[in-house]
Amino acid sequence: MKLEEILQVEVKALSQTICEYSTDNFITSYAKQLNDLHYPEDRDKLKMLTERLLEWYTKEIETIRTSRYVHSKESHLRSYWLLQEIEAQLK
Repeated sequence: MKLEEILQVEVKALSQTICEYSTDNFITSYAKQLNDLHYPEDRDKLKMLTERLLEWYTKEIETIRTSRYVHSKESHLRSYWLLQEIEAQLK
């Protein structure tokens, strides 16, 4: 999937998935900021936010996968994958 397609079509759901799960104000702020970015003008900010969210997801993904209280596991796995795709395409 191309970066432009992710940002135009997928990023709102990605952001919402993170915001519904996390109670960390920094993480929810990073996720919300993704919605307001314009690529390629905001390339550096996109890279920074993606790195911070991937760092968080890397720590949280196993808890998300194994918790019986998290109902949207597939959405989180997709969001994590999308962030990895964004990161890879920004390199």
